[in-house]
Amino acid sequence: FLSQKKLSLRHIVATKYLLSMKNSFLKAYRYLYKVTWFKFILIMLAALAVMDFLCMLPDIFLKVEDPFENISIDFPKWIWNIYACFVGPLIETACVQYLLYKIFAFFITKKNRLFPAYVFGSSIVFGLLHLWGVNASIGWYIIRFCTAIAGGLVFSTTMYFMTRRKQHPFWSTVTVHAFWNTAFGYLFSILFILLK
Repeated sequence: FLSQKKLSLRHIVATKYLLSMKNSFLKAYRYLYKVTWFKFILIMLAALAVMDFLCMLPDIFLKVEDPFENISIDFPKWIWNIYACFVGPLIETACVQYLLYKIFAFFITKKNRLFPAYVFGSSIVFGLLHLWGVNASIGWYIIRFCTAIAGGLVFSTTMYFMTRRKQHPFWSTVTVHAFWNTAFGYLFSILFILLK
């Protein structure tokens, strides 16, 4: 009888915790519908900065070797920078976030199921696409996959909310992605070098 009482008490505590998480999520979800476009973009960039920083902490402490440090590029670096900051976000947004949103929205008609399915499905695809062929350690692949998933979560969330709000979903997502690649490529690289 006592073990049943403990079990039911644990069940009640767990249920209350899950309900409070659900309520917090719903408040955040409703809030994102009400904020201005600019504030939404800033929130997404802040969320991405926090998630990517957390994903990179193991790299800072474990000193995972970057396979790109010793690779020589046959074309000028400015071309690579233009691609990473502008062309890449256009292509990735079109092929991953936009196309997958259309596919998920076609098959999943219930709005409350579309958001989690699309956001997590799109993020996994985005993460896998960023694991392209370099000879690196398993630690590097794990960190790369986690940071790409963090980006995928933010970019697909932007696509979802801006589509629902009818506020230029494609260009809003490209804006967040391009700004992040630019900031990550320059600002965080300097911070990362200083911390290592």
